[in-house]
Amino acid sequence: MTTRKSSLHHPSTLKVWSALSKISEESNFPPTLKEISERCGGMSKSVVKLHIEKLAAAQIVERIPRQSRGIRLLKKPDQKVVSKGGR
Repeated sequence: MTTRKSSLHHPSTLKVWSALSKISEESNFPPTLKEISERCGGMSKSVVKLHIEKLAAAQIVERIPRQSRGIRLLKKPDQKVVSKGGR
């Protein structure tokens, strides 16, 4: 049986987290999915959204429903995060 890395440690999830943090620092407000997508090398917005949902489940970001730029960063990528397991 093989063990899979926690989805939080997936390279694309980490890339989205880093992009979200950098864009937020540069502009002083949360990025759009399109801005994160472009920063991640053209990753589709639906895939960006999937990774943001994983980050929200890990309490790294907070999603504000039905709000443009409704992503609030709770932890920066350089902060230690303890994974609760996962797939």
